[in-house]
Parts: sequence; C-alpha cells; structure tokens
Amino acid sequence: MLPHTRALLFTSTTLLWLFLSSTASAHHVVSDTGIAWVEPISVGQLELSTSRFDLGSSYQQGRWWSVATSVELALHKRFSLMVRAPVVRVNFDDGRAAMGLGDMDVSAKFMVFADKHGKFILSAGAAVELPTGSAEDALGAGHVELSPFVAASSNPLKFIVINALFSERISLEGDEELQASHQGSPLSVHAPHELMSRLTVSYVPVAKRYYTSAGVDYILTWSSDYQNLATGRLEAGLYKERSWRVALRLEQPLGGDRYRSDTTLSSNLALWF
Repeated sequence: MLPHTRALLFTSTTLLWLFLSSTASAHHVVSDTGIAWVEPISVGQLELSTSRFDLGSSYQQGRWWSVATSVELALHKRFSLMVRAPVVRVNFDDGRAAMGLGDMDVSAKFMVFADKHGKFILSAGAAVELPTGSAEDALGAGHVELSPFVAASSNPLKFIVINALFSERISLEGDEELQASHQGSPLSVHAPHELMSRLTVSYVPVAKRYYTSAGVDYILTWSSDYQNLATGRLEAGLYKERSWRVALRLEQPLGGDRYRSDTTLSSNLALWF
C-alpha cells in the first residue's frame, strides 16, 4: 500500500474514533466548493468567486472570476450524484483575456454512517474533474482529475458543528508543458498528485438562522516542483433549514507555495428541492 493511501486510511479512522464521542445534534449547514454537504441531499447552488493570481512571471499575472452552477440529487437517503459547471473569465495584466466554460465536476457520494440523532455523519465518494475548459486560454487544467474523498460532520455541543474532509487529487493525464505551467489554469493551481485535508468549526446558534465558521485547509504534495500549502477559511451565512442558504466566504493563504493561491472571495446561494 502506498504511503499516502495509508495516511488517508489512518486519518479517516482516527476521525471516526474522535467524532463518535459526540453527544448532541444539529443541522450541518456549512458550504463547500466541489464536494458539498456531508450527507446526501437534493440541492441546487450558484456560487460567484474571484481571486488574483501570480504564477511567477509578469506574463502570468491577473485576476479570474467564476460563476458556478451545481446540482446535487439524492437518489436515496444514503446516495447522491452531483454535477458542477463553472463559467470563467480570466484577465491577464498584460491585456489578454478569455471567457468560457471551465472544467466541469461530476461526483458521487455515499453516506457510510449516520446515527439516529444526526450527531455524527460519515460519507465517502469520488469526484472527477473533466477538461471541458480550454487550457490554452487558462480556463481549464487540460486533464482529467480523480479525487476520492472521505467527509465527516459532528456536533460536540448543541451550537458547534465540526466538519472534516480528506481528499486525494490524482491527475490522470495532461500535456507535460501545461503541467509544468501550474497545471494549465490559474483557478486551481495544483500538483499532479496531492492530499488535501480540511477542518472547519462552525458556530450555529440554536433556533437562529445564521452561522459563522472558521477552518483551515492543508495540502500535502509529493512533487518537488510544488510546496505544501495551508489556507485559512472564514464563512458566514443565513439559512432556513432544508429550504435555502446564502453565504459569504473568504479564503486566505497562510503559508506555503505562493503560486498556488491568493485571497479568494466567494458568495453562495443554495436552494433545496
């Protein structure tokens, strides 16, 4: 078994052991990009995001915008499918610009365990990123990417929600020249193979319609061309349980490879159906 696979199994097992000690319940409302809520649900989302990028030269600096539509459909209380399609605009500081469809995501999620009070939920699944965006125009990465994942959520206190995510990112194919240029797209700079972990703690007042959350992402890579990266996440939102949710999110690099990320601002609207 490969070392990174053993690490994924170990962390997911440890997570299960820690979270089974939780004693209360609450609704799991924290949003995410690409991989949505821990439990399978039927929901449509619209997300607007923007960030600057600097890939190491004056020729590779600018700003991108993304408007992403996603639909998750729960085919069973334990299983759901999701499709995400972004429309992207990239403006380079030297005047070049492009706009069009970005890389689409298709994912499947299975709820492995949920206690009857909803105090702990564990899911697993896989996402596939399809090269529907033009890599030459910096709208897409130019390769297929596979991301198996394990996600969990727990409520150690009535007003606290803890979410965790572990995902392995594997680029299955791609042009070597594009890969040398940060995988072809400034929207999601990544190594050909890496492990991503996320921990988020949210304050969800009982009988209220708002929440706030703070968390951190850590990306571990085995490529000598990339550094590991830590990113902080802050989010605030309003919601009506099982009906709608609006949220604002800030993502700020805390350390590591500066080429991977800059401050990213996002707004999100979700509607259950």
